[in-house]
Amino acid sequence: MLHELHHKQAAIRLDRTLNHFAIASNAAILGDERQASLDACRSFLEAWLRPLAERTGEIRVHAEKRMTARAYVGKTRKTLPASGFLRDKAWPKLFDAASNYQTVLVSIVPQDAEYPIAGVGLQVGLEHYEEQWRAHYEQLADTLSRMRGRPFGRAPVVNTAHVFTWVLNHDDCYRYLSTSIGDMKDGLDAFAAPLRAAGLARSVHVAATLRSRGRLPSHRV
Repeated sequence: MLHELHHKQAAIRLDRTLNHFAIASNAAILGDERQASLDACRSFLEAWLRPLAERTGEIRVHAEKRMTARAYVGKTRKTLPASGFLRDKAWPKLFDAASNYQTVLVSIVPQDAEYPIAGVGLQVGLEHYEEQWRAHYEQLADTLSRMRGRPFGRAPVVNTAHVFTWVLNHDDCYRYLSTSIGDMKDGLDAFAAPLRAAGLARSVHVAATLRSRGRLPSHRV
């Protein structure tokens, strides 16, 4: 029985290395200054994605617009060649304030790969509902004041934009994107420095999120 237990434990560890990938990711939270913030995020993401111009594979885009007063959410799904997606007319529209996108998610899939190996994303706030959020924060402050027996200030309504990149923590994936964890950190620091100086960067985070000690199933990238 003990031998069988040890065998099962070893098998589980091996299985996790094949199915639970380690991911390196980073993110920045900016004050939402509409087009200025979108332009900054677009420049940052395009710089990180530029090596794909020399790669085979595809880019899968999923984007959603802000919900309308009638609870409708416009959605966009597109698959573009990795070598030319930055020149596609749909790309700049994703970062145009007039397009009214709230969420933009991009997955990078090399040729013959079974799954995305990296991606980028942009998420902006629901500033269209500022009054509703303000009423919510006021009610929350009043409730806490009664519960704690002391006054709580009302939180300001602040709109933000979240921009992030991620890649599977594997040498082949880093090579495909011509990057590394160090390069990701340096790139985010360079992106955030002028924004901090301008008071736009509210938070910056860089992390190698190790969900396993694993390796990827074999595939070509």
